[in-house]
Amino acid sequence: MTPIDYTTLRGELVDSVLLLPGDDGFEESLHRWSTLAEKKSAAVALVQTAQDIATTVKWAVRNNAPLAVKGGGHATSGSSSIEGGLVVDLSKMRRVTVNVQGNTILCEGGCIWEDVDMAAADYGLAAVGGTVNHTGVGGLTLGGGYGWLSGRYGLSIDNLIYVTLVLADGRVVKVSRDENEDLFWAVRGAGQAFGVAVEFCFQAYPQPNPVTAGILAFKTERMDELVDFVNYFHEELLDDSSALGFGFTAPPPLKVPLCFVVAFYNGKKEAFDAHYSKLLGLEPVMNTVHEMPYCQVNTVLNDQGNDHGTRRAQNAASIQMPLQRSLFRKTFNKWQEFINSTEGTNQSALLYEIFSQEKTCEVPLTATATVMRSPKMNVSISTRWLTDEQDQVCLAYSRSMSNLLREEGGGAEGNFEAYANYSYVESRPRRLFGANYNRLVELKGKYDPKNVFRSWHDLSGTKDVKLFNQE
Repeated sequence: MTPIDYTTLRGELVDSVLLLPGDDGFEESLHRWSTLAEKKSAAVALVQTAQDIATTVKWAVRNNAPLAVKGGGHATSGSSSIEGGLVVDLSKMRRVTVNVQGNTILCEGGCIWEDVDMAAADYGLAAVGGTVNHTGVGGLTLGGGYGWLSGRYGLSIDNLIYVTLVLADGRVVKVSRDENEDLFWAVRGAGQAFGVAVEFCFQAYPQPNPVTAGILAFKTERMDELVDFVNYFHEELLDDSSALGFGFTAPPPLKVPLCFVVAFYNGKKEAFDAHYSKLLGLEPVMNTVHEMPYCQVNTVLNDQGNDHGTRRAQNAASIQMPLQRSLFRKTFNKWQEFINSTEGTNQSALLYEIFSQEKTCEVPLTATATVMRSPKMNVSISTRWLTDEQDQVCLAYSRSMSNLLREEGGGAEGNFEAYANYSYVESRPRRLFGANYNRLVELKGKYDPKNVFRSWHDLSGTKDVKLFNQE
């Protein structure tokens, strides 16, 4: 095969920069949130306009150059990197514009949620983002997207008014309920497989009051009582103002296993204390809960093993509620055996995410590409380790934990099996997209018949398994 001459792309870009090996900034451009996701690309296009993105995509197709798109670089699968190929890097496109008349937010495709949260806060507004503010807006949204405000307003995609997309043939199109409706259906849950998102327009909402949130840690002896509280919370307390995550980890410096709860309430601290009084009565050994502006709530988890530059993999499963004591203890024992036998993995964690699904489930299952419209709860499996020599054993643990939850937590039942943005270690698109899979494959054939955008979940219909970091 004739080597690809990436230097020829330089002359075609108008407002953007092409980085090649040896150029200043090239090595830095390869860095990702997880070092596991970093690959040695042949070239990186630091794009700044829709037209230069279109030029880059057409050049890649014309030259048979493998392509990946980087927004926030948060995907642990490596889908924002490409070995020996070309990366469309959106990190220079982070402009945010707020329309106070319509309470809408227009943001460029390279924004992270911090950009949106802070811009919205200047006008007393908030948008449905994630739970960590250095996550990219594009990746989170196009895969469905949920966070602390989802109980009140639904998924991120349920609040997406339109997205401007560069397609595989280089066309720049506006995608909304009124324009390119079939593509708008697809991008709301599987958008990474259909193009490069240049800009998003979101519905935002007034957020005049502060919120209260933080982390409460407990000795593992409280495990059964905590499971009982989580079930009580799910049945009696969960509403559009509250949400929590419940799990375990062994944080530094002591590296002692702890159960923890990340708790949120859309209101003042007094209201939080009343809502979570039974939890507070379980004697947390650490409590960081405090009142804050909404724009700060997505910083709560930033320092809890979520820093950049470590080796990590994200995986997922879903479970039926109520959460069984036996299942929680079984996952805890499996995790503890893993961290005791594998050096440097103590900050690996499991998080059972308890969010109200009522608003999300008001939207019919087939109304958008995501099938994340179910009363089941998502479980985030976060595995963190030190060196590449540990990759296989750590990925095997992540896979086996996901399988355990699927088989014993009821996650394999129904349409929603796992959150597509988390489910990376080994994923089956047919299972991830359930009832919507066949239509996605059909639309993929219409809009991307050459499968140009294939570094995320492969929707070409030619294969149903994507192994971690495999091209």
